[in-house]
Amino acid sequence: VFHQRLINGFFIRPFYSMMLGKKIKLPDMEYVDAEYHNSLVWIRDNDPECLELTFQVDDEVLGKRVNKELVPGGRDIKVTEANKDEYIESIINWRFILQVEEQMSSFLQGFNDVVPLSYIKLFDEVDLELLISGVGSIDVKDWKDN
Repeated sequence: VFHQRLINGFFIRPFYSMMLGKKIKLPDMEYVDAEYHNSLVWIRDNDPECLELTFQVDDEVLGKRVNKELVPGGRDIKVTEANKDEYIESIINWRFILQVEEQMSSFLQGFNDVVPLSYIKLFDEVDLELLISGVGSIDVKDWKDN
C-alpha cells in the first residue's frame, strides 16, 4: 500500500470487514459459501425445529471429526424458532472468528507494523479491498460512461 504495489491476490470481503473490526453478518456468508448461506437463510425464514439441530457443529481437526459446541452446553440446546437468530449468529461467529482468531490476530499485528490500523478505519470494506488488492479487471466502457 505504502509502496504503491498491489498484492497479487484477493481476500474474501468478510476478511476486510474483520480487518476493520466490523461484525460479520449473515449476508457476508454468501461471499464465502453460497450453499451454507442459503441453508442459514432457510433457517432464518422457516421454523428449524424439523431439522433437529443443536448448538454444536461437526468439525475436522487434523483429519479427525470432532463436535464443537457453539455455546456452553450446546449439544443439549435444540435450535427452535425462539433461538434460531442466536444459532445463526453463533454459526457465523464460529465460521469467521473462532476458527481463524489466532491467524487473524497475527495478520493484523503484522499489517499494523506496516500500516497503522487507525489509517484504514477511514475506509469501508469495499474501499479497503480496492486499496489493498486493486481492481481485478478494468471496465473501459464504465470509465468512458462515468
